[in-house]
Amino acid sequence: MTQFVAAHHDGRVGRVRLQRPDKRNAVDTALAEEAALLMRRLAAAGIDVALLEAEPPTFCAGHDLSEMGAGTLETGAMRLIEELNDSDLFWIACVNGPVVGAGLGILATCPMVIATTDAWFSLPEADLGFFPGGMFAGLENIIPVRKLMDMAMTGRRVPAAEAMSWGLVDEVVDPADLMSTAEGIAASLASRPELVRLGRVAWRNHVRDATYRDRHQSLLGPALQAIAATVGRAEPA
Repeated sequence: MTQFVAAHHDGRVGRVRLQRPDKRNAVDTALAEEAALLMRRLAAAGIDVALLEAEPPTFCAGHDLSEMGAGTLETGAMRLIEELNDSDLFWIACVNGPVVGAGLGILATCPMVIATTDAWFSLPEADLGFFPGGMFAGLENIIPVRKLMDMAMTGRRVPAAEAMSWGLVDEVVDPADLMSTAEGIAASLASRPELVRLGRVAWRNHVRDATYRDRHQSLLGPALQAIAATVGRAEPA
């Protein structure tokens, strides 16, 4: 039995739901490990398409800052991003609230993103005085680089409609229509497994091009060290 993630499937469509709402679905190691286990079970069951959902009101607050004090690259959020990227499933993210920091890295692994009208997206590291290097490397093949730089340097909240105009989001719907829209798309795709497989590979190759790993490591390390220093200063004496 899992505590922070739920999963099931109906036919050829799977569903994985982050359910740590008291922490705004921030990703720690326990959540990432549960998610990885359930994703592999769905793949083993022959699932081709899966919906990535989250318990509201926040889709994902990114890193769990309690894991950041050591400045390590091996955080729960990074583990989940890698698991999603390496997954053979075609992921459709169903965004029903704010997506912050490393939460955008999670979206970057999903070939399709459907968001509600009240969702917004932010890289808030700028408010703490440092550059969100890891997320910049993960998003620069998706968002026009000047728009991404605006997010990185201002930390502002980007509304769903604006995010769609940038290419971060595929479709924006009313909150009441989110799941029916996603389920309809998923069911249609699941009937064409070879198309889904090729689309998944094409997305992975686009987001993670030949230069990605070097760019990511060079930008992520300094960013995590800055977060660790900030978290360390915030800890009570």
